[in-house]
Amino acid sequence: MTGERIIQVVNFYGKILDRRHPQIRSLEFPENQRIYFSESAELVIGHVRSMIPGIREFVEQGRIEKAFRWLGFVQCAFWGLGIFTLNELKNHNRPDISPPQ
Repeated sequence: MTGERIIQVVNFYGKILDRRHPQIRSLEFPENQRIYFSESAELVIGHVRSMIPGIREFVEQGRIEKAFRWLGFVQCAFWGLGIFTLNELKNHNRPDISPPQ
């Protein structure tokens, strides 16, 4: 997966959040607290929203491995929230499939 593809995917995820949850703002969740997706979906979505600009910055800085880790976290959150299936998430990462829209 290239940096360009990572940017395409996170831009798509940002649009999904804007469409599905426009009222939920960016929020950095405290690193030392537990969260349960089923009980705190809004907090998870806010935290995911806060991560998207960071992923773009990592790609711009050439820190692709860190961008991958953060992207994996975002994708896990989308799966855990029921926004995408595992198969859909795999397809988002594939270079031979059109970029998500």
